Amino acid sequence: MDGQGLPEGALDLALEAVRNAYHDPAHAVRLVERARRCARRDPEVAAVTGRALGMVAAARGDLPGSVRVLRATVRRAEAAGLAGRAAQARGSLGYALVLTGRGTAAVTELERAVAELHDGVDGARLLMQQGLVLTELRRLEPARHTLRRALRALAAAGGEDLLEGDIRNNLAVTEIHRLDWRRAEEELRRAETLFEATGMAGRTAMVWHNRAWAAGLRGDVPAALAAFDEAERRYAGAGMATGLLVVERAEALLSAGLVEEARQAAAGAVAELAAQDNRVDLVHARMLQAEALLLAERPEEARAAADLARREARRQGNPGWAALAGFAVLRAREASGERPARLVPAGRRAAADLAAAGWVPQALDAHLLVARAAVRAGRPDDARAALDAVRAARRRGPAGVRVRAWHAEALHRRAAGDRRGARSAVAAGLRVVDDFRTGLGATDLRAHAAVLAGRLAELGVGLALETGAPDAVLAAVESARAAALWSRPTRPDDDLLLTDDLARLRRLGADRRSGLVPPGAGRAREAELERAVRDRARHASGHRDPASRLRLRPDPGRLHAALGPRVLAELVVHDGEVLAVVAARGRLRLVRLGGEAEVRAEVDALLAGLRWLLAGSTGPGAASLVQRAAGRLDALVARPVLAAAGVEPDPPTGGTDPPAGDATPVVLVPGARLSALPWAALPSLTHRPLTVAPSAASWLRGASGTGHADGTGHADGHRQHTGRVLLAHGPGLPGARREVEALAADHPGARVLTGDDATVAAVLEGMDDAPVAHLAAHGRLRPDNPMFSALVLADGPLTLHDLERLAAPPGLVVLASCDAGLGTLHPHDEVVGLATALLGLGARTVVAPVLAVPDEATSRFVLALHRGLRDGSDPAAALAAARRQVLADGDAAADLVAAVAFTSFGSG
Repeated sequence: MDGQGLPEGALDLALEAVRNAYHDPAHAVRLVERARRCARRDPEVAAVTGRALGMVAAARGDLPGSVRVLRATVRRAEAAGLAGRAAQARGSLGYALVLTGRGTAAVTELERAVAELHDGVDGARLLMQQGLVLTELRRLEPARHTLRRALRALAAAGGEDLLEGDIRNNLAVTEIHRLDWRRAEEELRRAETLFEATGMAGRTAMVWHNRAWAAGLRGDVPAALAAFDEAERRYAGAGMATGLLVVERAEALLSAGLVEEARQAAAGAVAELAAQDNRVDLVHARMLQAEALLLAERPEEARAAADLARREARRQGNPGWAALAGFAVLRAREASGERPARLVPAGRRAAADLAAAGWVPQALDAHLLVARAAVRAGRPDDARAALDAVRAARRRGPAGVRVRAWHAEALHRRAAGDRRGARSAVAAGLRVVDDFRTGLGATDLRAHAAVLAGRLAELGVGLALETGAPDAVLAAVESARAAALWSRPTRPDDDLLLTDDLARLRRLGADRRSGLVPPGAGRAREAELERAVRDRARHASGHRDPASRLRLRPDPGRLHAALGPRVLAELVVHDGEVLAVVAARGRLRLVRLGGEAEVRAEVDALLAGLRWLLAGSTGPGAASLVQRAAGRLDALVARPVLAAAGVEPDPPTGGTDPPAGDATPVVLVPGARLSALPWAALPSLTHRPLTVAPSAASWLRGASGTGHADGTGHADGHRQHTGRVLLAHGPGLPGARREVEALAADHPGARVLTGDDATVAAVLEGMDDAPVAHLAAHGRLRPDNPMFSALVLADGPLTLHDLERLAAPPGLVVLASCDAGLGTLHPHDEVVGLATALLGLGARTVVAPVLAVPDEATSRFVLALHRGLRDGSDPAAALAAARRQVLADGDAAADLVAAVAFTSFGSG
């Protein structure tokens, strides 16, 4: 018997179950069972265990069940005259009610509970629950006041570490809502210390969850993702439901521009929360869904999701969430093209409602919407008033809000006739994006961050085009082009774990191929490991160098000096038109080339014809289509560019005989949307040295040997590599071994990896600091997850994640692999693929095909390429010579495809 007269401490077991209910539900259920076996008819034990079971149901997502159990517990406790236990159950009931959307009922229950029990430790706990409910309802100042009152009540009662930790964790939430990061982290640290001191490690998951949420709101995406992963690990270890972790992690991804990934996560969360009848969190998930759909430029769907969230929030009596959902509806109306005059008053109302509810960044966004609408409606005074309300937002707060603030300012200045001021505002906004991007270490996060710059960068190009000055246009285009390559990607702190996961992924693939793992289970495990690798890579923070931006823009003087006799043409697609900035002979020229639709139609026709040839077509149709489309693109793009540079275009020769005319080298910067084209198929470019670069700045960096903007790169045309030439091939290509063996004869002392020796680890070791690396392997393009695009080697795929382990990549990499020059296109001039990854790591030149290439024709072509390299030609010149030789001597279809598909990327 214990002090309460109950066998085996039944009441103590019941109270312990309450303490474990949220962080270890399974253990709490076992404690309840033990307590009830010990005291089956005791009303106090029944009240406490009933409360514990209601809390367990909420922790496991069964909110309707939680409400039913807690209501019944309140009734039984009151019937037994246990007013204190009834008040405690009411506190838990209030929290369950607010989660199911019954805000008014929740507040009523908590007020009744606090009236019954407001002193001592139990009173402090009820005050904490009341503060938590008020926070959920976005009544932030009353919530802070109530939680601080709870701390005072607890101190007066002598204190309790576990409860103090809970109170401080919830107090941190209110500080995060107020964007007071210092106070929030201070409360989180104190809560974590208290939880660890009491042995309640599971509760620290909630601390890490809140820490992740705060990091995401302040724009530190790597820190947010690392903290979310740590919280998820701790939740799983404690057997706890993760609550809104999936939704809030997706919000962090959305802030970095990973729109589709966030949209899919939101759709899954909506389905799961609807099944649980968790209506409060369902509103949150629908809001994320609406936000992702807006960024995906699907405004009608976004409006539908936001409208559902608004109606549900109103039913719940939750004005804060209703205001936020209403603003999402308004943004969808703007994106759908609604008349701007109607949006101005609606935006003002939204800003007031959001501010009253404590949605500070969103209220700023509403003012920006008013400013944009007022500019379009020709109401400059209204625009100026709205912009004055958010002036401080340009300097602090989330990156997305700051960028939108500068965008609205640029629009206003442009409408007022201040074009110079508008360009200055654009530049300021793009600096915000640059600063945000430099904090990201992972390649895919950097690439997706271009979404933040999208409309602002397009406005900058438009403003530059209005000046007609080619140097202004070049600077505007370069301000956001291939920005993910500006600095070398960094590795996360847990890099060894990431490397182990990649090795496990390769072993799993081998087991699947050998039949040791069932296909279904193998695919599920593969997806799990890919997610682990992706998530770990995203934990890496970037290099922050305030001076780096000064070295990112191509100074025209340095550009002309580095070009020498070459011609550089940077293509620009803007407002349905294709233009080029041409740099040649010390001058810049702006050339208008034609309509975007016409150029795209010819690009599609050329690619279709080449693929038709690849499929084995022997009739005249495919060859005729290729010749016609290539000729039209030549007339639209290449010949006008060369003419503007004062270079005589090559006369048409049917695509096989070398011309007798000018062979001036060309550097082409086509932009991401035109990067997949085999530009060497154009007659005026086929026989001349041709280099395709992601940006003029990246070409200049490699050509002049200046390295990365952050000082971490190795792109140096004058650097002497200390390693040996690497020659390697993967399995399944009959011609690859012969190709590598033939090349080995031309490269005495080369490291040669064939058969089972060509493993990922051996190839990476051989690539580090090699002057040249030649890899012949099957290529695997992964548009769904481009960081897992790969070359297939003896023990599995060599992915982009693996390549990023290189300390000093080769100066020249030749990838004799189908589609190895392609990548996955992300919005706003970003491409992620094998070639761009190697350039981003610091390789000077990558030679790779932008099409699937026939095995035997590929071997013939790359052997000719290496002969030119051996004779001292640079890669672009060696490629031109190989094209001339193969087109003159080879089989028409296969050799034509190989000859035009292989492209010199980088600095040539």
